[in-house]
Amino acid sequence: MKRIKCIFTSAVSSIVTKASDGLTRIVEETKELSPQQARRGLFLFLKSVLKIIVKIFNYINNHKHRNMLVGSAILVTLFLISWNTELMPESNEPLIFDEDGNFVAAPPAPPSLIFPLGTDLGARSMVNLVLVGVKYTLGAILGITLARLLIGTLLALVTTLFYPSFKRYFTAFFWPFRYIPQLLVGIILMLPVAASPTGYSAIVILEYQLIIMLLIGLPSVYYYILDMMDEIEQQPYVLSSKLMGGSKFHTLKKHVWPNVQSHLLLLTTQQILTILQLLTFLGIFSLYLGGPHPTALTDSPRLIYRTITNELAGMAGQNFWLIRRAPWMAYSPILIIAFIAIIVNWMKKGIEDHLAGEFRQGIGLIRLTNRLSKWTLVYPEIFHL
Repeated sequence: MKRIKCIFTSAVSSIVTKASDGLTRIVEETKELSPQQARRGLFLFLKSVLKIIVKIFNYINNHKHRNMLVGSAILVTLFLISWNTELMPESNEPLIFDEDGNFVAAPPAPPSLIFPLGTDLGARSMVNLVLVGVKYTLGAILGITLARLLIGTLLALVTTLFYPSFKRYFTAFFWPFRYIPQLLVGIILMLPVAASPTGYSAIVILEYQLIIMLLIGLPSVYYYILDMMDEIEQQPYVLSSKLMGGSKFHTLKKHVWPNVQSHLLLLTTQQILTILQLLTFLGIFSLYLGGPHPTALTDSPRLIYRTITNELAGMAGQNFWLIRRAPWMAYSPILIIAFIAIIVNWMKKGIEDHLAGEFRQGIGLIRLTNRLSKWTLVYPEIFHL
């Protein structure tokens, strides 16, 4: 029980230490002041803190990607809490008692005030388990997303601007993957390695899985950037730049990259949601990151295979067989996965609204320019023509 109460201690210990040091310093400095000076100093301090908070809120509210800022802050906070949370050891005791020796529950314990999300078969709090698994899930998702965007964008830029002769080969190779589900390809390629213990180390299996998930999603990123660049190159201002002798690097820097850059944030959120969905379904099919970890279920020779990294999708998959006996064990990681998906989808919606607003402004500017052109022809004396 003592272990349960110390779940969040490691996550907030540094913050509490710094806060206590700051308060101690303030108390020592205010001992030499009169009560009136101390009250005035405290008022000025609170006023400055309030101004900083108001500035931060105004900055976020006026930012064009405020959904992205707030959502990223929530995910980073969740990752930091997970990074500072230590995994609780399993207990072989058949009953759970508190510090006073009072009976609490028998594992797996259902959700209660003491265990908000219940416990697993080893008397470990599900809150601790899902917090430990968040960093592996978010780390894998962000790593694969950044690798897909980097490699896919570079391939599209190089094959379009500098080596167009290679474009047809990449297009022919990636074309079938636009219609084959990523999950199907991932299951077929991971089954021989990650379905059961094969003798490979967890690091080798993890690297293999990350490479597979990178490659099966690369064609979608490549085609997204490629279609966007083809559309940009057909614009009149790009054609005019080429006719006036603009180099490929000039076209890339001044015309192509500014337009592609504005859509990379949207593509990032889309890829995060896609990889999160892929990881979740792979976990349901018992394909865990790092491979399976055989664990004795009872004293009998029967074994169960669990995720060695405790990432959320694998935790949901390994507990799926207990969904009738202890549904909280399967629903706890699914709840955190759904929360992450909602946050990322909210970020994606904010970026889509911003791009739609820019598009409407662009259409309005084009209409205004056309009207001015007509007016200059009808009333040339007004415009001094």
